[in-house]
Amino acid sequence: MEVGRQLIIPVVNLNSATAVLAKNRALQFFAYATGGQMNAPTLLSLGVAPYMTAKIIWSIVSMVDQEATRHLTERTQNLIQRGLTLLFAIAQAIQMAVMISKTMKPIKLLTEFDSTIILITVLVAGAMLVVHLTDLNIERGIGGAVLLILPTVIQNLPNMLENGVNTSDHFIFTVRSSIFLVVATLLFLVVTLFIYRGERRIEVQRTGIINTYGKSYLPIRVLPGGAMPFMFSMSIFVLPTYLRHESIDGGAFANYLVNTLFSYHTLSGILTYCVVVCLLGYGFGYMNFQPVETAKTLKESGDYIFDVAPGRDTERYLTSRLMRMIFVGNCFLVLVTAVPLIIGLYKPGYGNLSFFFSGLFILITILDNIFDQVNALYLKGQYELV
Repeated sequence: MEVGRQLIIPVVNLNSATAVLAKNRALQFFAYATGGQMNAPTLLSLGVAPYMTAKIIWSIVSMVDQEATRHLTERTQNLIQRGLTLLFAIAQAIQMAVMISKTMKPIKLLTEFDSTIILITVLVAGAMLVVHLTDLNIERGIGGAVLLILPTVIQNLPNMLENGVNTSDHFIFTVRSSIFLVVATLLFLVVTLFIYRGERRIEVQRTGIINTYGKSYLPIRVLPGGAMPFMFSMSIFVLPTYLRHESIDGGAFANYLVNTLFSYHTLSGILTYCVVVCLLGYGFGYMNFQPVETAKTLKESGDYIFDVAPGRDTERYLTSRLMRMIFVGNCFLVLVTAVPLIIGLYKPGYGNLSFFFSGLFILITILDNIFDQVNALYLKGQYELV
C-alpha cells in the first residue's frame, strides 16, 4: 500500500497538481481516513474508499430488501459488490481528474484528453488492486480491510493536528499548548478505550446448548458504528462547500447558508457537523448490529431473550436497546467533535484537535481489532481438554 501510494502517475505536471490538491484540505482529510493519497496523483490515490463505500451501500440494500438478497449466491453478491466498487472508483477518479484537469501535460503522440483517460484508468486500476489486496488480507492475514488504512492514519496524524481544513488553521506548538496537547491526548486515550470496549450484554437463553461454565449473552457496544462516523462525516459535511467552489452557485442566500451552516468556524456550522456525526452514528450502528436480522436468527435457532417473545417483540426490544447505546455513544462523539472546534473559535489552531482526535480514534479501533485477532490466534491452541 505504501509503495503504491508513492508511485506518481506521469501524465500531469506534478508541481501544479500538488498545488491544486493542497487547496482541498477536506478531501485530503477524507483520504487520510480511507488509506488514500490526495497530495498527488498516485497509483493508489483512491485508497480503500471505493471498496468501503460499496460495502456500505450493499449492506444498506441487503437490510432494505432482505428477501431478494438472501436468495443470491455468494458469488453473485461478490460480483455485485465488485461492480459497485468499480462504479465508485470511476466516479472518484473522474472527480480527481476534473480537479487537476488544468495540470495535464501532453506526452509525445498523446493529447491532453488521452492523458486524462490514462489518469482515470490508472486510478481505477489502483482502486481495484486495493480490492484484491483487501481480499487477500481478509483471507490470509489479520486486521481485515481496515489494516490497509493503518499506514496512512499513522503517517498523517501530525498533519491533522498542525494543519486544519482551512489553510489558516495551524496549531502552534508552545510550552503551554504542548502540555495541553499531551494531557488532552492521554485523557482522550483512557476515556476512548474505556468507552470503545464498553458494551451492554443481553442474556440469551440457548435452548439447544447445555452450558455449565457461564451464561450466553448478546453484546451491544456503546459505539456499534466504530470509527465509521468519523471516516465519512467530513466528506459529507464539506460537500456543499466543495460544490460551491466548483462553480455551482445557488445565489446569495445559498452562499450565506453554506458559509454559515457548513463552516467549522461558526457555532451553527459546528452544530451541523455534530448532527452529521450523530446521523452517521445511528446509521452505521444500526447497520453493524442489524436488530431485525439478529432477532430472526435467534428465532430460527430456537434461542430467546428471557421474558421477551421471539419475533417482532425481540426485534423491538433489541432496537430500543441499540438506540439507547447509540445515543450514549453519540454523546461521546459529539463531545470529541464539538469541544475542540468551539475552543478553536477563540484560540486559533485548537480546532484541529477535533480532526486529530478523530484520526486517533480511527487508529485505536484498527489496533484494537488487530490485537483481538492476534490474541484469538494465540489462545486458539492454549486450551486443555476437560
